[in-house]
Amino acid sequence: TDPACLCRLAGSFARWSVLSAWPLAFVACARAHLLAQGVVTQVLITTCGSVFFSVALHATLVFGIAPITPGGAGWSGLGFLGAPIATFCTALVDLAGLAAILVS
Repeated sequence: TDPACLCRLAGSFARWSVLSAWPLAFVACARAHLLAQGVVTQVLITTCGSVFFSVALHATLVFGIAPITPGGAGWSGLGFLGAPIATFCTALVDLAGLAAILVS
């Protein structure tokens, strides 16, 4: 590949990855606070749920959805730019789960 093309792709990936910085920071703070309070089971359930959500969302956004029937409509995905978008969405879902535990 051309170095200029590679630099453009890396720049796009970095711009999309920046979106995840604040949600991931808040997730880390909320998780540490809850674990310090002894709220382990709920944090574990929320974290495991977000891991499964992340795997499914990454696979969908990166690789797309195969057609269900032969000749049917499918979606080719976003390619490698789907990864930072999926990470951002996963961080928001994880943050929402931890916020629900904090509020209750």
